[in-house]
Amino acid sequence: ITDDIVTLMPGGSDGASVLGYRIADGQLAWKGGTGISGYISAHLIELHGQKLLIALTGDGATALDPATGRSVWHHRWVSEQEFRISQPMLVGQSQLLIPTGQALGSRLINVTLNGDQWETSEVWNSKDLRPYFNDYVQHAGHVFGFDGALFCCVDLATGKRAWKKGRYGHGQVLLLADQGLLLVVSETGEVVLLEANPKSHVELAKFPAIEGKTWNHPVLVRDRLFVRNGEQIACFKLTLCSSASSP
Repeated sequence: ITDDIVTLMPGGSDGASVLGYRIADGQLAWKGGTGISGYISAHLIELHGQKLLIALTGDGATALDPATGRSVWHHRWVSEQEFRISQPMLVGQSQLLIPTGQALGSRLINVTLNGDQWETSEVWNSKDLRPYFNDYVQHAGHVFGFDGALFCCVDLATGKRAWKKGRYGHGQVLLLADQGLLLVVSETGEVVLLEANPKSHVELAKFPAIEGKTWNHPVLVRDRLFVRNGEQIACFKLTLCSSASSP
């Protein structure tokens, strides 16, 4: 929802990949974008002082005016082998990370505005980071996330892998930025606490949280951690141990 418009991504043809409906009466306000949609919602960001809806489809990344649906810019990067599932990530003030998955990996693009002219250009394209439907986060100039079923760290400046270790399956990750920590939930329901360390993979603690295939995002609210899958849900109270040697 942006202002008085609800945005959906049905992936229709003829410039109707993204649709905007008025909240007041449910009537179609606009249609725009191109390409077949995957499993992504339109993503509201601010670039160069303007609010834009970013839509990732099989054609690439498109920025739309959230009020009118007008295409502001389009970065073509066709994905014919798989749907795009992970959300794009704003990097700094003018760059966007586009994840795709196993076939294409990830691409960092630079977006510039000169007068009223928008331009996009590729900064790097890397198969060292291939999040399929998983979370990935940025911290201290690096991206931490899943390359397939293995956890990894990639340099944001170059797209090169810093390290790859941690067999957590197709899990999810949360960034605890103020503590420099990563909270990972594995595909088997195990919770793992990692350092957000670009030099090496450092596990601080782990415990079995729930049983069964776990693809859902964890949620952290103050000192409560919520973990769930299609069969179970659990809540854990997190406390800081007084002993430095005990996680």
